[in-house]
Amino acid sequence: MALSADWDMDSAHSDISDTSSISDHDDECNSRVFPDWNSYRCLITQRGFRLDTVRDVKEHYQQNIPPDQLDCDLLCGYGRACAIKDEDALCKDPGLNDNLFRGTARDGTKVVLKAVHMQSRELGVVRYLDSPPLRRNSLNRCIHVIEIEDDDIAFIVMEEWTSCFLLNPPCCLRQYWDFVEQVVEHVAFMHQHNIIHADISLHNVLADYHGNFAFIDYEISQRVEDSGPSTDICPRGTEVPPEKERGEKVDPFKADVWSLGVLLLRGSQHTRTNAPELSYLTRPMLHSNPANRPSAWMVLQEVRRLKAKINENPPIRCPKSH
Repeated sequence: MALSADWDMDSAHSDISDTSSISDHDDECNSRVFPDWNSYRCLITQRGFRLDTVRDVKEHYQQNIPPDQLDCDLLCGYGRACAIKDEDALCKDPGLNDNLFRGTARDGTKVVLKAVHMQSRELGVVRYLDSPPLRRNSLNRCIHVIEIEDDDIAFIVMEEWTSCFLLNPPCCLRQYWDFVEQVVEHVAFMHQHNIIHADISLHNVLADYHGNFAFIDYEISQRVEDSGPSTDICPRGTEVPPEKERGEKVDPFKADVWSLGVLLLRGSQHTRTNAPELSYLTRPMLHSNPANRPSAWMVLQEVRRLKAKINENPPIRCPKSH
C-alpha cells in the first residue's frame, strides 16, 4: 500500500492559552477514597448490587477451575476465601486497590464498584461522559456507569470487563485496527468535549468479548475551559511525554496524543501486529515537538483513511473463528 511521506500538519498546531490555570494539587477531594466496605454494604444492596462474599469467590473458582487444580496454596484468592468460615462475609480481591470491590448486579452481571469523593474531578468527568447526550454518541467509549451516593462518598458501578490484551487480544490485523479506531475515537471524543484523560495507557483500556474496547480510570482526567488548555494542567500519567521530561510547559491535549501513540505501538508489540501503516500513523504523534503533533481528531481521520485502504485488500485470514 502506498503511503504519503508525511501528514499535512498545517492544522495540527495549537495555541496554548495564558488564561488562569486549574490547580493540580493533590487535595482531599481528588485523593483516593478507602471506605469501610462493610459500612456501605446495605446501601449498595438496596441499589441492586451485591458485593462479593466468601461464597461468591469460592463458587467462581469452583466453576472455572478443574477440581484437581483447586489448590489453596497455589490459588491465593481461593485459599483466602477458604480460610474464612463465614460464607456471607465480604471477600475482597487482594489484587484490587482498596477503593475497588467486585460485585454482582441483580441480573447476574459482574460489576466493579469504585469509591470516589463526591467533589472529585473523576466523578465530574464520569458523570459528564455518561450523561444522556454524550452516552448516545457512538464515539464515546467509556463503560456505562451507575452512581450510588452517600455522605461525601459516591460509588461508581461499572460492568466488569477484562484487560484488553490479557485474555482476549486482537487476533489478526483487522481486529487490531478495530481496536486502534475505537481507542482513537474515544480520545478524539474527549478532546472534542474539552476533557483531558492524562493517563492513556494499555492498563486503562478494557475489552468485553464482543470486540468492544473502553477507557477507564479518570482519576487525573480534567475538563478545561473553552478558552483553551492551560500549560499548568500536566498531571503525571503512566506515559510521560518528552516535553515534560525536559521541564517545559505542556499542552495536555498534545501530551494525550503522545501517550496515545505509545499505546498503539505497545499494543502492536504485545499482539505482534506489525504493519507499515501503524509506523506511519504514530510517527507524527510521537514527535518530540508537541506543536508538530496532530490533534486527536486528525489522528482519527487518518486512522479511518488507513483502515479503509486495508479493507480494500483481499481478506486476511483470521486464526480464530468469529
